[in-house]
Amino acid sequence: MIFIYLAMLIISVLFYILYKGVISFLVLIFVFAVPIVMLTMLLICRRKITAALRLENSRCTSGQSIPIAAELTNPTLIPVLNCEITFEITLASENSSEKIRINTPIFPRNMQRLSASFSSSHYGLVRCKMISVKIYDMLRLFRFKLPAKKLNHINCEAIILPKQIDLENTVSDYSDIGLESENYSAVKAGDDPSEIFSIRDYSDGDRMSRVHWKLTAKEDRLMVKDYSLPLADSFFIAADTYIPPQFSGHSAEIYDTLAVMTTSISQLLCQNNARHIVGFFDDRSQEAEFIKVDEEGESITACVRLMMAGCCNKPSRLVNEILESGDQRRRYGHMICISAIYDAAYAEALICSGLACRYTFLICGGGADGTELAGDHANAEIVRIDPKNAAASLAALTL
Repeated sequence: MIFIYLAMLIISVLFYILYKGVISFLVLIFVFAVPIVMLTMLLICRRKITAALRLENSRCTSGQSIPIAAELTNPTLIPVLNCEITFEITLASENSSEKIRINTPIFPRNMQRLSASFSSSHYGLVRCKMISVKIYDMLRLFRFKLPAKKLNHINCEAIILPKQIDLENTVSDYSDIGLESENYSAVKAGDDPSEIFSIRDYSDGDRMSRVHWKLTAKEDRLMVKDYSLPLADSFFIAADTYIPPQFSGHSAEIYDTLAVMTTSISQLLCQNNARHIVGFFDDRSQEAEFIKVDEEGESITACVRLMMAGCCNKPSRLVNEILESGDQRRRYGHMICISAIYDAAYAEALICSGLACRYTFLICGGGADGTELAGDHANAEIVRIDPKNAAASLAALTL
């Protein structure tokens, strides 16, 4: 359009030179005044127009279309015939971005809503940002960006939840190995003498040490105590989301496998009423998170929190937190460590800490230094997971 305007300017100047008079003079003044008027109108619009961005769905599955809504508000009487909006979509697990551009007019004294959509085949946190809103005058002679304070972002993060694998593995019961807990079963007796589960009549085979002598004297019949069963966190799922640089070409695929394994195992444990903890490191808060899970709703919460945390930027942050700040008196029946690579030194440190009775290291990123256990540990094993066939590997897992 600038070339058309320059052509009009040249023609008006020649017209004024060749045909002196009021008409040619007015035409020349009009052509000279047009850019000034356009610039003034555009500057007013730049100060008054606002834009807001929101995502319609905060949770979705891979491949599902995620709508973006941009709201443009123009309180002035000046129309903007061309506005270019640029969105940036970033997948946290891959640290890559994609841009979407929309061109639209902005009508005067109006609030208009524009929609676009995107989808992701990978899992994790997706961030959407309106990085620029450019407005042009009618002749496209001038262009301005709206100031950053005029751009509002509302609910601009979405979680792409992993598709869980339906597992039917047998889950071991670690309730009888003396795990400590402050919670006790309301339906099953145990052997913890610190809490009484129930008092009942004496039956053949009951030990005399469990006779409640005061109540026996009061009721004039033998009464015995049943002790409580601690509801301990039998399993610990430690998800190390650090992806080494050598896997940068397919880091999203490895992260997807980590997410699927963590959530699928957690779901399996919930279905078998096995209390457990899901642990991971959150780079945003720079803290390790340990989420107690004893029902399916809490498993979904743990999955969402894991997706929001994204990839860790340093290796073994979670293991360091477990070893340095964990309660060394606490023990678990089975610790399941999920990571992209196997680190022999940290595996040895975990095993020697005595935090669990069994250790399983699930490795899904391929080969790395130290592919075997450093010592002779009968209670630990390494399982290599094929990212393309994780279901078969998990189906053979011993819990």
